[in-house]
Amino acid sequence: MKWFKHISTSGTDQDIGDLVGIFGLKGYYLFFRTIEIMSDEFDTENPGKNTFDFRWFLDQFSRKIDKKTLLKFLEITQKKRRIYFNLNGKTIYLNCPKLKELTDEYTERMLKKKSGLNPDQIGTKNGSKSGAKEERSKKKDIKEYS
Repeated sequence: MKWFKHISTSGTDQDIGDLVGIFGLKGYYLFFRTIEIMSDEFDTENPGKNTFDFRWFLDQFSRKIDKKTLLKFLEITQKKRRIYFNLNGKTIYLNCPKLKELTDEYTERMLKKKSGLNPDQIGTKNGSKSGAKEERSKKKDIKEYS
């Protein structure tokens, strides 16, 4: 996945706020850096689930985070049911169920194709257009008639 959808209200999310309260701004960094790493290795066959060498995973935080801090962060996100983890020897297993919902449009199309859904229905609710495209259209209409 090239990018994931970042919810604009993430800064006021209670769980992320709790992480910032515990870790300072590193809490925000830990959360979104973990999602970035998982997204970069996103597998449409197993969406939201990753397996990494733990040392490699820790190194992805540019040596700004130590092992103890990373594990404490993961324990908290697991309790909050945001990112689940299992560290087994040198291997870490991560699961972020919501990541599947935050995929870019291309990846979303691939997931829908694999599930048998009609990929042309992406971005629609009950067959009617919705989402950002419709919002842009409304803004254009407002601009043109103002």
